[in-house]
Amino acid sequence: MNRLFIKTITTLAVISVITVSVTFAQGKPFYVKGRTTAELSQYVGQRVQYPTPKNTIVYNARVFTEFFGGTFDEIYTIKSVNGEKICQVLLEDPSGKTILLKIAPGSKGKTMDNMDAFLLYDKFEQNKNKYLNMIINNSEGQPVAKVVDIVYDSYYSDKADPKAFYVKSNFDNSTVELTKVENANELCKPYGIVLSHPLVKNRYKVVGASTDYYRGGGIKYQKYHLQNLDDPNDIRECAYADFDTFFNEDTKIHYHSNLVKVEKPKNPAIRYGKTTVQSDNNVSKFSYVDNVIDILIFSGEKEFDFVLKNVSDNSIKVIWNEAVFVGYDGSSSKIMHVGTKYAQRDGDQPPTTIIKGAKIEDCAIPNCNVKLIYSEWQVLSMFPLSPTLEPIQLRLMLPIQIKDVINEYVFVFEANWSYDHPERLILK
Repeated sequence: MNRLFIKTITTLAVISVITVSVTFAQGKPFYVKGRTTAELSQYVGQRVQYPTPKNTIVYNARVFTEFFGGTFDEIYTIKSVNGEKICQVLLEDPSGKTILLKIAPGSKGKTMDNMDAFLLYDKFEQNKNKYLNMIINNSEGQPVAKVVDIVYDSYYSDKADPKAFYVKSNFDNSTVELTKVENANELCKPYGIVLSHPLVKNRYKVVGASTDYYRGGGIKYQKYHLQNLDDPNDIRECAYADFDTFFNEDTKIHYHSNLVKVEKPKNPAIRYGKTTVQSDNNVSKFSYVDNVIDILIFSGEKEFDFVLKNVSDNSIKVIWNEAVFVGYDGSSSKIMHVGTKYAQRDGDQPPTTIIKGAKIEDCAIPNCNVKLIYSEWQVLSMFPLSPTLEPIQLRLMLPIQIKDVINEYVFVFEANWSYDHPERLILK
């Protein structure tokens, strides 16, 4: 069996997509404009609405509700506009109740500065009807979704047209909020497409999407919904335009390391030790004991962890400055241990003294794998990113000083890999 990790994906056929031309004019055409009686008189007889602000309520909004008794989202008819220095606008709700707004440019107190936040309700509704039930095609020209609603949305109040398009999938009825119909064309390109992987048993169909937001408004990203063709209840999510990594979880691997050899120091006073294996929460830990040290050690993904006990008749020291890690490719590196700051890993690391009968718990992290990435310290894996056909070796040399003699212990680990989810795969 060829165990090389292979990742392919069904190529999405890109066919010309029908692009809808949006005719919503720019320059906030669906808002009331003006502050004076002459400017606002043109709106007499029209219906208007003050949408509920989704962000911090501004001055005019507070005046509208607190001083004039207005109601957000209520549909009012402008009955009259008059006045000279202060423009007075009479609004009437469907029940016949009226409120009188007072408009004065640059005003403070119980007057409004303008009516710019009022939506021209009928004009907005008339224009949005052009897009309701509009069909959206995928990249293969198949109808996969439609526009089911267009609403005013103050999340986009800084835009020329503060609107939200709601596009509903024909497959799972999921509805996504977008700011433009053109965005729907792009979003729906993968709808109905089936993704497969040469190693994975199941195939997945893109059936819909959902949208996340940044705080305060604005689209953050879309998440696609993918349905298992063999199990309709198996629904997964995938980030927008990230289908090439969709099967990563199915084909994910992990390494498991075994201590295969301990190279003892040349010092004839140190007898050959005995190595045994212990299992702790499904982790194999290796015990090595001679007449100087008793060490329990195991290899994780990023470091070696160990408990080191002094079983000799003298105090011993771990000489950290001379400790060495040898990677799978043969490259050599110094190590850092508990208490060493990442930024100071290449500096002096004082020895650790262990008196007779005492022990320490510590770790060894290869300095070469400690990186500053985007202003954040990260420790990279000791294993290769791409699995190899043959087992790999990792070596850790710990220098133990007894009196004036430094004794080098070399712990040799052999690592193999296996799939995390073999039950999902087609393995020969």
